Amino acid sequence: MEYYGLRALLSVKYFFIEEEDDNEDHETDLMPGYRYIDTENGYAIYENLFYIPMGFTYNRFFTEEELIDLPDDGKHLALLKAMALSQDDMKKYADITGYTDGMYLNLNISHNDNNPQNTYRPSYEGFDSITADFEYNEPQYQEDVLRLKENSCSSFAYTKEGFTATFTNKGDDNLLFFSVPYDKGWTATVNSEPVDITKVNIGFMAVRVPGHTTSEIEFRYTTPMLKEGCVLSGGAFFVLVIYLVINKGLRKRRGQRRTYRIKQKTNL
Repeated sequence: MEYYGLRALLSVKYFFIEEEDDNEDHETDLMPGYRYIDTENGYAIYENLFYIPMGFTYNRFFTEEELIDLPDDGKHLALLKAMALSQDDMKKYADITGYTDGMYLNLNISHNDNNPQNTYRPSYEGFDSITADFEYNEPQYQEDVLRLKENSCSSFAYTKEGFTATFTNKGDDNLLFFSVPYDKGWTATVNSEPVDITKVNIGFMAVRVPGHTTSEIEFRYTTPMLKEGCVLSGGAFFVLVIYLVINKGLRKRRGQRRTYRIKQKTNL
């Protein structure tokens, strides 16, 4: 429960906790922003008042190295402040992230020297990190969540193949984040056009959406190498059938051979 920011990041709206028979004192400070609703089947139900709908955009970006440098008890809140990408993806989406050549040179040197930061406000030699501006407290947490909520999808629905969403982008082009684990089996379209899926926030997905427009997003999942596996399995089955047919024919021919009994004469 100490990493309560993860529930907002993962679009968790309700929290269930098992109640003891002799304990009806519902915690009001369970986690910041949680309200007790009811008790059903032995479980107390809490609503997350700072729930973020699935699919939302950020207005700030930082590198995975900067995220790793933060203390563990700050990471869950930092991910509500900015989107974490690899340096290669920061460059790929430079028009969105603000990447420039040489921007992370000193950060790279710091990590090459195996010198990770261990403070809430990491300082780097010659590198100005946005993490120096991060504040971790309940009012700031609420402000971060409300900002992301304002830039979230208006609809989200699961399908047999994956999920769909509708997003109205009021600003320029941006990366739309979904708290769904990244996997190579996913494909995505934005307004029916295929788009790249980028791994962000260490292990989740994001796609580029155009600015100042409403977009229809669709994700589909197919098990990697499924078609190739089906082809190989079908080929192996075909070979097996041929083998069984040939083997059966050989056994039938052997069964048609005449058998002769040789009688020995006994001399009396």
